[in-house]
Amino acid sequence: LINKWVDYTFGRSEFCRPTIWLAEDIKSEARCLRTIIKSMGIKHLTTVNFGVGGNTRKRLGNHFEYKLMRHLLAESHTMLILDKGYGHKEQLGCSELIRELVADGFTVQETLFGRWDHLADNTRVLAVEGNIGQTAAMIGISDDFIGYDSACQHIAAALRVPGVTVFAG
Repeated sequence: LINKWVDYTFGRSEFCRPTIWLAEDIKSEARCLRTIIKSMGIKHLTTVNFGVGGNTRKRLGNHFEYKLMRHLLAESHTMLILDKGYGHKEQLGCSELIRELVADGFTVQETLFGRWDHLADNTRVLAVEGNIGQTAAMIGISDDFIGYDSACQHIAAALRVPGVTVFAG
C-alpha cells in the first residue's frame, strides 16, 4: 500500500521492500553468537517469540508453546533462541516454559543479549533478554522464526527470514 501511495504521490518508482537497519555493534554481537553456535555443532537455529503485544487473545497458551518447542527440539543439532519477551507477563510465561523444558532434561541457558561467553556445549535453548533491536538481530541470524502475529513476525519478514506465524481463534 505504501508503494502504491508513493507512486501515486511522486510518480512511478522501483518497488521498495520493508527494510530494517540495525546498529553495527548489535549485528556484530548476533554474528558472534551464530559463530559460537556453529562451533557447537548446531546446524539449525530457530528464534521463537511468544509475545503478543499485550493482546492475550492472540495466544494459544503455554501448553501449545511448550509442545511446539518440544517438537522443534526433537530434531538433533537444533537450537532455539527463546526471546524472553517484554513485560512481566511475557517473561513469566517464558520462565514457566523454561522450567518445563529443564524438567524434561533439556539444557536451557538464560542470558542477556551479548553475553555469549558462558554458553555450555549442550545448550538446546538459549533464553535471551534484550531490546527490540537485539531481538531483530537474533532473528536475522536464524534459519527461521516462529511466533504469534506480532512485531517480530513483521521483523522476520522484513529481514527475509522464513517464518511461521501462529494465529489463535
